[in-house]
Amino acid sequence: MSTSTNRLKLQYGLALFIGLTSFFILMKVLGLVHVLELRIFNLFILGATIYAGIKAYRDRFEEGVNYFNSFRFGLAVGGIGILPFALMMLIYLSANPAFMAEVQATEIMGPYLNPVNIGFVLVAEGLGSAFLVTYTVMQYLKSLRPSRIRK
Repeated sequence: MSTSTNRLKLQYGLALFIGLTSFFILMKVLGLVHVLELRIFNLFILGATIYAGIKAYRDRFEEGVNYFNSFRFGLAVGGIGILPFALMMLIYLSANPAFMAEVQATEIMGPYLNPVNIGFVLVAEGLGSAFLVTYTVMQYLKSLRPSRIRK
């Protein structure tokens, strides 16, 4: 993988991290951080970033780009954005015991939660979502290409 490809992955991965972090901060400022249903917007942030990243990758590196390279690219963007976000949340929850106590009080599995296992759940949930979003984006982009006519 060339350094320009890695740079592009890093660019979109950092954009994902910034998007997720900004959304969390916005929800915190608005006092909506406890409304778990709003986490659905994380999926839209993830989807938009992975879509834009794969499109840029395919546009920039037309030659040698195939389905699986694009798929790996999307997963890498997801991982680069999600891992530091989960680490940031782990640090935030560890540094704010009052907020962690609120999470424990409001969640069904609350008594069993701690910052570390919440971090692991965020990674698992995020990478799973990145896989599904990347798969969906790849199917959509594949449908845009004209199919070859076989005689």
